Amino acid sequence: MGSTTIAKNPKGGQPGNANATRHGFYSHDKNTLQLRARAVRRLVNKAYEVAPWLSPTDMPTVRSWAELAKLKAAAFAVLEKVGPYRVDGNDVSARRLLKEYMRLSALELSYARELGFTPAARVSLGVHQLIAQDLATRVASARGAGE
Repeated sequence: MGSTTIAKNPKGGQPGNANATRHGFYSHDKNTLQLRARAVRRLVNKAYEVAPWLSPTDMPTVRSWAELAKLKAAAFAVLEKVGPYRVDGNDVSARRLLKEYMRLSALELSYARELGFTPAARVSLGVHQLIAQDLATRVASARGAGE
């Protein structure tokens, strides 16, 4: 065995993994993680603004959904830059990140369903009635204020 050591990747990831340096998807860098956490907090706040049926007890699920959404967006940005496939000689193969992106998409959708972010989920939760009542209340109060 050789005595070659592989230095830890400065932007995170496994030692010797140069890909993590390029895109930061697996980053452990403090600044990258702080930016990601800030973006997740903004997305959580936005979810509570647009989905009034969410309660404080939904916070862990909403946070997990937001984390997945941000990771999926990062993976998509990388896939857009490098392409979803690579050419190995005469063979074309899908990148490993494409598979991870598809998994993140499926998991994000399952969280979205649980939180009532899809039309069918809102119907099953009865949220569509709350939204309609809220809209009717807003229209009635706007008409009353205009008179």
